[in-house]
Amino acid sequence: MRFPRSIRCLKMKRARRSTAWVGDLIEDARFNFTSYAECFISENLVRKLVEETGTVLSKEAKEEVDKWRAKERRTKTKETSVSA
Repeated sequence: MRFPRSIRCLKMKRARRSTAWVGDLIEDARFNFTSYAECFISENLVRKLVEETGTVLSKEAKEEVDKWRAKERRTKTKETSVSA
């Protein structure tokens, strides 16, 4: 079945637009994946250093850790309930 020309043109415009969006997102993803990896490595290096040296965290640092761990648990719980 052949669609009318106006529908074909609309589909082509949408395809070009979505291709442009994908191109933009690829560039963002390339930056974000690199940034995420650097952040992940940095955080884990600090954790290992703290464990290795037996550094005691300040009260404020412990509160901050607890806050972020709680947020992480809530996020994981939401993701699990959404995917179930």
